[in-house]
Amino acid sequence: MPEIARLLLIQTCRKRSAEKEVPLRQIFGDACRDTRSASGLVAFAEIESSMYKRRRTAMPTLPANPQASDAAISGS
Repeated sequence: MPEIARLLLIQTCRKRSAEKEVPLRQIFGDACRDTRSASGLVAFAEIESSMYKRRRTAMPTLPANPQASDAAISGS
């Protein structure tokens, strides 16, 4: 049971970091308060890099040239 709660906390933190633009530490703190049973099972340092990765992959890539930036703006 503790392993399921731990994985659920990690998944929640990764998902929220991709969706929200708040500091990762705040997302982790909110998720720990929501799932009190798993709050001591995961350290922020353990999942910080994976949260940053999720946030990076959720953001659109930067255009390489001016023509690509025009296409990106008109497509959004």
